[in-house]
Amino acid sequence: MDSEDLERIVSILHVELRPEIMLGFHSHNNRQMSFALSQVFVQKLYGRRQMVVDASLCGMGRGAGNTTTELMSSFLNQKYHTAYDMNMILDTIDTYMDYFQEHYSWGYSTPYFIAGTYCAHVNNIAYLLDNHRTSALEMHSIISSLSETQRLQYDYDLLESKYLEYRSQTVDDKAVYDRLRKDFQGRRVLLLSPGASLQKEKEKIRDYIEKENPICIGVNAAAVDYEYDYLFFSNQMRYEYAKDVYPEVLKAKTSILLSNIKSTAEQGECIVNFNLLIKRGWKHFDNATILCLRFMGKLHVKEVALAGFDGFSTSHKDNYVDARMPRINPGMSMEELNEEIGEMFRDFRQSMQGQMELTFVTDSKFAD
Repeated sequence: MDSEDLERIVSILHVELRPEIMLGFHSHNNRQMSFALSQVFVQKLYGRRQMVVDASLCGMGRGAGNTTTELMSSFLNQKYHTAYDMNMILDTIDTYMDYFQEHYSWGYSTPYFIAGTYCAHVNNIAYLLDNHRTSALEMHSIISSLSETQRLQYDYDLLESKYLEYRSQTVDDKAVYDRLRKDFQGRRVLLLSPGASLQKEKEKIRDYIEKENPICIGVNAAAVDYEYDYLFFSNQMRYEYAKDVYPEVLKAKTSILLSNIKSTAEQGECIVNFNLLIKRGWKHFDNATILCLRFMGKLHVKEVALAGFDGFSTSHKDNYVDARMPRINPGMSMEELNEEIGEMFRDFRQSMQGQMELTFVTDSKFAD
């Protein structure tokens, strides 16, 4: 709501409700307006009707959180001469809130701003974040495509269809496959995923490249210590980051992009259908290395080696060869992520049994 929305609603309720009925206000901080709206609520009813304002210490609450108790109490003490004990409130924050802030997250975020802007139920946002880790741009496009009525509901089947409609742009990729099958025929391929082992085990990887002379493919990243033959991108944020940080690498090499990133190729790019490489059934079904492996299967590559396909630890900076790369799985359980990627890898390996030989050049949580 904006302040004029709240003023209109409060005016109607004040006129229509019996004087002895208390009026309460509970707000969410999707657009950083919860405290401001709480002030408007008090100003509108002070001296005219009993009222109550919901608030929480440090604004703790689901998603974007709620009105902040310490701010509201201080405001009421200063403007309306109430007697809330600020020492008690601050002591309670010191005593209890560090634990909650360490173990849980809430507060302003771009996805919840989008929910507030479009008056969309937060369950829509939670579904897209939990199941697809959508970027802000993707979420904006999906939520804005819903009708006003649909935004107030949380129809997960509808959201799923809208997500796939957005991500699964259909392109004619026959010529791409024909060309790359010829280029890859009879060659061994090395997938260079962006794990930290690309730096830690650099000499080992370089020795492998010198000895085996594979086709080298950078997966969702372009680490400068390696010479690539191709770059493979399945994620918009990682692609945009690589273009900004390593523009010369992208200009010099052919980039294979999935159609969820773009549907029209520019010079030096190949577009491949996203929806023909995904396999549903896992929350993290769009892992880049798994998608690239499936792409190798469609190219009939017989031997694939993996480097940098490390698996995840709890520290973001320890997971990637370039710690500045944008995170595409914030808030996810690393244990759950590793488990699902392991399941997808085993599923792929079983499906390609006798058709593709897979080897690990660097240590990985998924090697067994």
